[in-house]
Amino acid sequence: MRSSASVHEDELTKEALRVYERYATEIVEGFDICPWASRARADGKVATRVVLADADAEGPALDVVLAVASDERLEVGLVIFPRLMIDRRGFDAF
Repeated sequence: MRSSASVHEDELTKEALRVYERYATEIVEGFDICPWASRARADGKVATRVVLADADAEGPALDVVLAVASDERLEVGLVIFPRLMIDRRGFDAF
């Protein structure tokens, strides 16, 4: 049986992906902010990953970024950090 923490993490990951996909299709693609977004997604050249680590856990984030960056089939790699509670400048330093 899975722990409640594991179930919560799965739910958080699913919700982060749902919210991002809605933003990507309704805003980015809907308003044609990026002329390549729709085609890249349709062609399977976009990878979206969720990292549940916080700012003190750079290792898991770096592992995901390196894995996405090493996949030569991809043109766009997106990493979502739903638990990262920092501002833009803090994220740049992260």
